[in-house]
Order: sequence, then C-alpha cells, then structure tokens
Amino acid sequence: MMFIVACAEPESELPEAVVEKASSMHRLGSGPIWIVDMDCTNSELVDMIWPDDEEDDSPAGIGLVVDLNTYSGYAPGEFWKWAKARRK
Repeated sequence: MMFIVACAEPESELPEAVVEKASSMHRLGSGPIWIVDMDCTNSELVDMIWPDDEEDDSPAGIGLVVDLNTYSGYAPGEFWKWAKARRK
C-alpha cells in the first residue's frame, strides 16, 4: 500500500521503525511530506508513527496519514517513475 504522511512542523521526521519497515519512501520536496510504500493498513502505520496517541512521543509531531488508492497531480518525472514502479 502507498500512503502520504504529512506533518505540521518543518523539522518533523518519521520514526526509525517506519523507515526500517517501509519497502520504499519518497520525500516530496524539502518539507515534512513523504510517500511511503509499506505492507500495512493505514491504522497500523499511524500506530507506528504515534504509538501512544501522543505527538510528543514521536519525531513526526502532529501529522496525518492518507491511504493512496489512486493519485494524480504535478510532480517531477522522477517521482512518477518511483510511484509507478511501486503500484500493486
């Protein structure tokens, strides 16, 4: 599954557990927004990022996870190649 993880603070990072488990990740620009390819549900990814339902316990801070069943938009060709290679 592919997900968008968007965080509120510019210095936000994803927890190491997410980085290790993800099949692949692509950071969009220099901000705190990632496309994450991971074999899990939306709820499982949220629990990995915010394990205690507390933004203070996560390097991601406040954020949002969105399941990407379909996608479209404007992005560099490098991103579309990356996304197409990971579609299941």
